[in-house]
Amino acid sequence: MNNYKIFKIEKTPYLFFTVIPNSFFKKAEIKKIYREINKSISPFNIVSERVFGVKKIYDNILKVHEGMSNSFTFVEGEPCNNDLLAGIQICAFNGEVESVKVKKSIVGQTWNWGGDKLYCIQNIKGESFKELYGKIDNIVPFKNVIKTKFHIKDMKNYKVLVNERLKYFLPMFSKFLARFKPNDKLFVKDRSAPVAVVVGGSTDNNLTLDVWAVDFKNIQYSFIGKNFLYSQMNVLRNAGLGIVLMAGTATIDSSDNTVFQVNAIIMKINKFLSAEDMTFQDNLAEAVFYLKKKEDFKLIQKNMNLSSLPVIYIEEKLCSEDLLIEIDSTFV
Repeated sequence: MNNYKIFKIEKTPYLFFTVIPNSFFKKAEIKKIYREINKSISPFNIVSERVFGVKKIYDNILKVHEGMSNSFTFVEGEPCNNDLLAGIQICAFNGEVESVKVKKSIVGQTWNWGGDKLYCIQNIKGESFKELYGKIDNIVPFKNVIKTKFHIKDMKNYKVLVNERLKYFLPMFSKFLARFKPNDKLFVKDRSAPVAVVVGGSTDNNLTLDVWAVDFKNIQYSFIGKNFLYSQMNVLRNAGLGIVLMAGTATIDSSDNTVFQVNAIIMKINKFLSAEDMTFQDNLAEAVFYLKKKEDFKLIQKNMNLSSLPVIYIEEKLCSEDLLIEIDSTFV
């Protein structure tokens, strides 16, 4: 009997693969999980992988990736369902995939999508936003970034990093907007790509960054939201196919009630998804619930009908003391 559950969300040409261990999970089962992943993933090719767990299993994860052609991001935190591994998220596409290398090391994958390229760049490490975006810009033009996921090691640096992002990012975005005319296919309602920020998770640097990026030949997308620093949702479309990338979503409730906050966040997400005729329950491809207190996991499980969904739960420090939970999610 397996001490883990596998969710496989397939909507060709996409495959979203989520592994969620239970409370009886043992470290020895990591090899078994990856054997099953490698067996089940064909004919799709992995373009993005994120592993969530405690630092002591990192070497085991690294070992099973020997000989594999994809990079991965390890997000360090306290699993809510056991004491080792919170879960594994894999995104795979059917079609031509190429590795992206920097100094002979694989840092991501590109996927040909109707003649265009989708970039999934992972585990870029650094000490500042400027350093990170400089590294990304050497791989794919910064202006093509459509989703960013940050893990910040130290809470005290959060405000400093936000200010730095303002100084560095906004001038770059002005150049980005200048490329488009009002009648272009691209519809921009906001200032930037969706952003997920979690304080914690970065194992050995102040900052760890994952990004998705595209070129602009045929892919259409919409930035939707009101915040001038980031957009709430990004919808990618090409050849009639779509992916919804949601920003890290949170809400503040003065009653200090995590279940209330989860319900409020899902309502907020559903409001955005309604424009695409989607819902959280019906179209969720993958999600991470970053919890301030791991014991709230049991409250969510008891009071909400989410056990049939591909949701990973992990305890992390969040970017605001008022937040009890932040949700990072993707929909197809």
